[in-house]
Formats: sequence, structure tokens, C-alpha cells
Amino acid sequence: TVYKNEDYAFTISVDEAFNASDMVVKANETVLVGSMGEYTVPAVSENIVITVEGVVAKTIYTVTLKEGEGYTISGQNTSYADESYTFTVSVDDTIYWADKIEVFVDGEKVTLTNGKYTFNALDSDKTVTVQNIIERQILTVTKPETEGATISGDDTVREGKPYTFTVTIDEKY
Repeated sequence: TVYKNEDYAFTISVDEAFNASDMVVKANETVLVGSMGEYTVPAVSENIVITVEGVVAKTIYTVTLKEGEGYTISGQNTSYADESYTFTVSVDDTIYWADKIEVFVDGEKVTLTNGKYTFNALDSDKTVTVQNIIERQILTVTKPETEGATISGDDTVREGKPYTFTVTIDEKY
């Protein structure tokens, strides 16, 4: 309710699923200019009808994240048109070479930045794939028999990973 000759103020908030870039707000067919979603009809002198035009649902695109052995890929399955999309790929670095993977969006290579992958301005459905998942070789460790000492540790180690062993000197030495 508003009293005659008083201003009527109201707020419009548009859900993120809608695009309001072409939104027009009217009071009795007179276009209102708002600021930060706030509008005012000055000095109301008659009943008013507020109309909002030009708000349309955003286009939603599907993002297919192809899973595979040795890594986990995380991100939303959908995104709005013209917005950036961010996802992560985690590699089991104990078994695979994390620094050798390549990540593609619709066949185009994307770059890791601050631990995340991002592509901008979504304009269609997208498919994310990961390639070059290389398993670290299992290497055999040979521990020689040594007079006066015993060497203990695992018999294998993954390529590129640290290996820990212990040398125990016999009490006679």
C-alpha cells in the first residue's frame, strides 16, 4: 500500500538461472530506471501496475566429465551459457605421473592454473577428457649381502618416488 503523492519503492531480484540483461521495468507503461535492483515510482497519484519484461531463462549446457583409471575429475555436470566453467583433475601420484597428464575440452588442450582448469564463455555442450595417464614403473631393489651389516627395506619402489631403507651394523663391527 502506498498513500497518494508518496513515493513507492520496491526491489527486483533475478534468480541466477535467468538473464536480466534486457530487463525493462515499467509502472503503468512508464519505463523506470533502477539502481542495483531498486526502483522508485515517484509521487504516486493513481493505482499502479508494475510489469517486468525481457527476463529470459539462461541456456544450460551439459558438461560431460570422462572418468578413467588413475585420476578423479570433479566439476558440475551443467553450466550456464556464456559463463566460465571450472573443474579439477586429481591424479593418484603414488602410482601415476601427475605432471604428465593432458586435459582436453572438446579436443582442445586446457592449462592447469592454480590447481584448476577453466574454460570461458560456454556456448555448447562440452566433453572433458584426460589423456597421457602414465603408470610409474615398479622397480626392483637389490639389497646386497654385506659382511657386518644388514640392509632392510622394501624389495620394490615406484619410479620417481622416494625409497627408504635401513642399514643395521652388526655389534661385532
